[in-house]
Amino acid sequence: MALERGSSLACLVVWIDILRTDGPDAAARAAQGLQGDQVCHFYDPRRRIGKAFAPSLGAGGALVWDVYLLFPAGRRWEEAPPPPAEWAHQLDAPWAEPSRFHVEDDLDDWLRRLTATSTQQR
Repeated sequence: MALERGSSLACLVVWIDILRTDGPDAAARAAQGLQGDQVCHFYDPRRRIGKAFAPSLGAGGALVWDVYLLFPAGRRWEEAPPPPAEWAHQLDAPWAEPSRFHVEDDLDDWLRRLTATSTQQR
């Protein structure tokens, strides 16, 4: 997957260790699947970002991963991350809303709809 050249979107990807096979090498290999001028990858072995976003998604003190968070341009982050304008997940967790579950082609369609709507609103 790649962002189209000239897109006004930015994509920040944070890799955290969940599975025993996860780590910096696995994150680097997985990062090859999402490239583009607007894509930045980060590796967070201490899972800080997964813990920081949990409250804004209704997950309390849980650890969140496999989530897709969309924020409007210019959104300021203060001490804690703000709630996203839109989000989706790939989790089977009690706090994770079933209507926000998107995988594979469904996830691609969801992202295309949101980015098209965002582009039209400018």
